[in-house]
Amino acid sequence: MTKTGAHQLALNLKVEIRNMKKIMGRRSTQIFVDKLFQTRMAAEEAMQQSLRV
Repeated sequence: MTKTGAHQLALNLKVEIRNMKKIMGRRSTQIFVDKLFQTRMAAEEAMQQSLRV
C-alpha cells in the first residue's frame, strides 16, 4: 500500500465516524463501532506493513 492509499483510508475512516455519529442512538451502532474498530486496526496494520517494505 502506498502512503497515498493509507491517507485515503484515514480519510474514509473520518467520514465513517462522522456518519456513525449521525446514526447514534440506534441499536446497531455498537455493532458498527466494533466493525469500524476492526477496520481501523486492519488499516493501521496495513500502513505499518507498507512502511516496513
